[in-house]
Amino acid sequence: MNPQYFSRSPEQFGGKIPFVVSDLIEKLRELDAANVEGIFRLSGSARDISDLANMLDHGRVKDWSNFSNVHTISCTLKKYFRDMVTYDALLPYEYFQTAIDIPNKSANDDEAAAKFKELMNKLTPARRNTFAVLIKYLFEVSQSPTSKMHPQNLAIVFAPNLLTKQPGKIDPEEALLFNAQQNKAIATMIRLYEKIFDDINIGPELFVTDEDLEILASPPINARDLPRIIELRNLRKESLIPFVPGEMLADPAFVRPTRVVAVE
Repeated sequence: MNPQYFSRSPEQFGGKIPFVVSDLIEKLRELDAANVEGIFRLSGSARDISDLANMLDHGRVKDWSNFSNVHTISCTLKKYFRDMVTYDALLPYEYFQTAIDIPNKSANDDEAAAKFKELMNKLTPARRNTFAVLIKYLFEVSQSPTSKMHPQNLAIVFAPNLLTKQPGKIDPEEALLFNAQQNKAIATMIRLYEKIFDDINIGPELFVTDEDLEILASPPINARDLPRIIELRNLRKESLIPFVPGEMLADPAFVRPTRVVAVE
């Protein structure tokens, strides 16, 4: 059974940082991707990105030999958040307006950092820690002169994948304005990373272990699916189809009821 890790929200990793995020960032660091020109801006192979995402959907990648291209790995990281944003953005939809207002309504960097810190503290620990790990790496990339990916450039490719209005509630006429505000918010978070996340300690206990994966292997039940699951179970319970206890099936004297279907 596919555990569907790649489509899980941060809260569905046992209170820890999604290994999809931490493993991809760890691999990017191993390949010194922060010093690669155009990292996160240039595209990798669409097929390789799909294959890597599918592999992560089933579990941790043990052999990276087929995924040594930094752009494939960086684009897979973007894909995780891009897929999320359509149904469960890393920054919950209700905080979108708050986030995009911060850069324009703050007198200075200290005030902006304090407001973003307050916003991060409203998130679940899993989301806050995921933000911290991601923004830290983007900050590292922005500090590399060879990457040529300043906070503004990184924001252009990441902002739409991290914060947005709820789908269906975006006025097309406002879209361009929102894009600029999204970019400014994420660029500010990257630039002020050290002030916003200075009180968050990401220790080894927050990373998913192989032992954790054994527990997490069962696909999660989405709260939105519960009414339908209950409905189907009640339908089965109230059905006219009789329930046959398992021990009766082992009784040679038991004959399963049959139904004659007339064919016209």
